Amino acid sequence: MPKTLAALALLLAGTAAAVAATPAVAPVEKIVAVMYANWGNGDPGATTPDGVDADYFAPALLDGVYSARIAALYREAAKHPAFDVEDDATGSPFDYDPIVGGQDGCPLEDLKVAPGATTAGRTEVVVTFKNMRCFEGNDAATREHVSRRVFVVVTENGHAVVDDVVLDDTDASDTLSKRLAEIAALPQ
Repeated sequence: MPKTLAALALLLAGTAAAVAATPAVAPVEKIVAVMYANWGNGDPGATTPDGVDADYFAPALLDGVYSARIAALYREAAKHPAFDVEDDATGSPFDYDPIVGGQDGCPLEDLKVAPGATTAGRTEVVVTFKNMRCFEGNDAATREHVSRRVFVVVTENGHAVVDDVVLDDTDASDTLSKRLAEIAALPQ
């Protein structure tokens, strides 16, 4: 295992120990492992420590980490791939990383996962990270900006699953489900 993935495993192990009593963190940690595989080590095509492709919507994650609602929205949105595909194939509806929020970025730093409040069966899990430090042309405030993603976790069929993700640090209405629904509504 490359040493950066080993570092992620240690990071997640420490996070897991701190919040072991919070099952809502488990599906988020799987997505964080993809974030780290994509951005943490500069190794495109990497896999997560458990061998899952570094794709937020790989079949193993889509059917095991996300709610049925998000999985259905993704499958509909995938009918409108961001890039050309052959025949009637589906593909990623995103031409950017929807979770980290960009096409360009630096290795993730100060990555943290913390369980939040539970209200009406929905638990917020907050993920924070820095991903602009390597851009020397940016001012210090931009380089040190802490990005925040709020994962909304629910229980489906006895398992904790991600039912949405707030994707904007300042706009709680900018969610993964909203973006997927907008793409799915595009004309064919």
